Amino acid sequence: MRRLPHPPRCVQLDVRIGRSHQLHLFERPGLWMEAGERDALLADLRTVADRCAGPDVLRYGVLSGAPGMLERALIALLVRRDSGEPIGFNAMFLLDVELGGRCQRILHTGLSMLVPRHRRAGLSLALYGAPALLAFARNRFRRLWVTNVSQVPAAIGMFAHNLHDVVPAPGVRPALRIPHRDIATALMAEHRAVFGVGADAVFDPERFVIRNAYTGGSDGLKKPFSACAAHRDSTVNHYCQEHLDYERGDDFLQVGSLSLPRAGLLSLRLLRGLLRRAHRSARRGVAPFSLPAVARVHRPSGVAR
Repeated sequence: MRRLPHPPRCVQLDVRIGRSHQLHLFERPGLWMEAGERDALLADLRTVADRCAGPDVLRYGVLSGAPGMLERALIALLVRRDSGEPIGFNAMFLLDVELGGRCQRILHTGLSMLVPRHRRAGLSLALYGAPALLAFARNRFRRLWVTNVSQVPAAIGMFAHNLHDVVPAPGVRPALRIPHRDIATALMAEHRAVFGVGADAVFDPERFVIRNAYTGGSDGLKKPFSACAAHRDSTVNHYCQEHLDYERGDDFLQVGSLSLPRAGLLSLRLLRGLLRRAHRSARRGVAPFSLPAVARVHRPSGVAR
């Protein structure tokens, strides 16, 4: 399949979140980072993964260190400003799939982790929302297809809540959504290693369910339903329990899109969550909330000037 060209420039964005945290966004760092910088970034990502899931449990996707993974990645890394300690990350991917004989670039939400004792209001949404909004802006504010693979009701509900025309979701008949099915089928055929799904996993295009999904490096994420984070809407929890076999290790493969109205709503939710967090900090006597940002632009290696 013909791949779309890499961008002539890649963005790095450093955002201060209040007094205590810094969010670093890296667009396709494998294209422009020096070897030492890539190794340091990988070490930070693995540090967070090991603290969340256990030492060496997760080593798929960007955590594998495989060549090419960081070239397609959009990384959000959250650190403490006082010590530089990494406490969370979101590894999204910019992937090319073939649809109707044409190449289409999509955003896959990938793996997101936040060290448990740092799970506070605003930080999870910042890890999720900031890189998605950056990808949308880099897509020139045009409709962007987005995918998600998960068995966790909280993640499935958040994806359905923040994006447009999401399949599968409660109240939606997945089998009738042909573009969504084509994207999901192409993603499974071409990129399953990105989200840790083994070759023996089977995709059900009628229900958008990946059966036996935890055999390709994501094994450590498999959980019983009782151990999964619930969504605040009980309808989402019942929907997951009804359609997924948690003992076998099933996942939903969700497909939706980010449009200008949805991007606006996501921006408002992100800002509101951060402001709520800042207000609580101010009541404890912490310095006022601020969101200064520093942007850098990098030219990928081998790209002509």
